[in-house]
Amino acid sequence: MTAAPSADPLGKAPWHNGAALMDIAFDNLDPVQRSAFILQYFRRMSGVDAVVADMRGNVDPKAREALAGILQQVAAGLLSDA
Repeated sequence: MTAAPSADPLGKAPWHNGAALMDIAFDNLDPVQRSAFILQYFRRMSGVDAVVADMRGNVDPKAREALAGILQQVAAGLLSDA
């Protein structure tokens, strides 16, 4: 169940903390809007190379490997007929 949004959920948003911002979005958006939020990230990027560079960031190799595995599983799930 999605929590009701606070009166001003982004008024004091931690703009320099991506994980905290995602938590705010996750807690305040329903599943349809969470999907729109994630899709908008990809729409704003200028191609796969830009997404890869952005997601690499300063992420350590083990975390990058875990992220790649998750993205592969997501892609497989999106492409399946289930």
